[in-house]
Amino acid sequence: MGISVILVNAAPGKRMRLYSPKALIKIGNEILIDKQIKAINKVFKNIDKEIIVVAGFKEDKLTKKLTKDIKVVRNLDWDKTNVAYSIGLGMAHAYYNQTLIIYGDILFNHKILDFPLEESLTLYSKDNRNTIGVNVTNDYVNILSYGLDTSWAHILYLCVEASPQF
Repeated sequence: MGISVILVNAAPGKRMRLYSPKALIKIGNEILIDKQIKAINKVFKNIDKEIIVVAGFKEDKLTKKLTKDIKVVRNLDWDKTNVAYSIGLGMAHAYYNQTLIIYGDILFNHKILDFPLEESLTLYSKDNRNTIGVNVTNDYVNILSYGLDTSWAHILYLCVEASPQF
């Protein structure tokens, strides 16, 4: 058993007036993506895992900060596509059927990731109509899209029978 963890970092921080990827924001003595990777490695230290970073806006600045064990997937069309497309790129490159999708601009404690891998988890929140949505039916995510009324997730755990084809 293993897990693929996808950190989605393709879009620029327009609202924050950033000129670099949001994942490079410094928090204390570390950048955000380093904190995320440490939390992922702490929780999933005893199982096989891969960490995939989907990069787009100024991807060269972001990829310079990553270690060689991190798989980088480039969204070359980051300025024409949306986060759902970036998630699809990450999932297309995922090795394991169990996938954890995390927005690259989320600061979280490792405890939020400490859940049994046999169970499905979706953390919900409400926001504006420009965020990614998940539509859940009978405890299964069946639509990943923008502007859904139902709910959306910043951190989403999926367990699928086989890797999706994009």
